[in-house]
Amino acid sequence: MENKVGSKVTDIEFRSKINGWRNQKTLLVFKNGEKIFDSIYYKAFIKELISRDSCAECKFADNKRISDITIADMWGGNEILQNTSKYDCDEGLSLVLINSEKGAKYFANVQGDIDVEQVDYNKALSYNHNKNVPINKSRDRFLNNIKRGKINEKNVYKYMEKYTRPPFLMRIKISLGKTKRFLLGYN
Repeated sequence: MENKVGSKVTDIEFRSKINGWRNQKTLLVFKNGEKIFDSIYYKAFIKELISRDSCAECKFADNKRISDITIADMWGGNEILQNTSKYDCDEGLSLVLINSEKGAKYFANVQGDIDVEQVDYNKALSYNHNKNVPINKSRDRFLNNIKRGKINEKNVYKYMEKYTRPPFLMRIKISLGKTKRFLLGYN
């Protein structure tokens, strides 16, 4: 990207929320002041193409937490809070799980400094990861192509796009779902 823009990257926001949490993209800021939003890298992350092996084998992705406090994204916040205006969910919400008495004491020390809404534990977890995430089926092929030199910094975006694109039949189904009228012709 530096070669394309002709300037050095000075800042990267991996999950920029400038356009709200529902439209997160990676934001690259260059020394010359130019800003570029990159959706491909973020998409590769969300689609588990570039996840670490440990994400599929995490012994901590469970409802039985060993930490005193767990902090995570609050997926499903709008549904759980029924779109209450008290929280601007477009900026995103954080989920804090208190897992022990020690965690409750720590949280009590900061609770006065933050906005807190208590929600049902099971409902909150129903929208969030509480199990290992499946690795993208194309991940090994993608990484092997990098090792072999087939994928490099000049074409990595092309391959990230290729390996995160829905299969052909799924793309047809998505397209048909957007269409209300059909004309069917036979030869």
